[in-house]
Amino acid sequence: MPAKSMTAVDIKALALILHDMGHTTTKTKSHVYQVWEDGEITLTKCGDLYGLRSLHMTRKGQSEVRVAMPHAHGKHSYAAVGGSKDAKQLSDAIFALAGLEAR
Repeated sequence: MPAKSMTAVDIKALALILHDMGHTTTKTKSHVYQVWEDGEITLTKCGDLYGLRSLHMTRKGQSEVRVAMPHAHGKHSYAAVGGSKDAKQLSDAIFALAGLEAR
């Protein structure tokens, strides 16, 4: 499905799929990507260190759009995905929903 035709519901469904896949594939990796509700992408440690280390932003989000993601974190939400391609696909879909281009 092309990103430009996705609805917020489609993006949330994609986020759930990628989030579930990310949790199963990251058990053998050292890092995980997080895609936040505004399209921001961060990279952090996974496994026993998940949530205990700094987040490293790899793509800036855009405040013009918010799409609910599967995992809540305070006022924000994100999907944890296993690879940079999946993270970029999800982030691109969030930007496209608002008619924005990725920065």
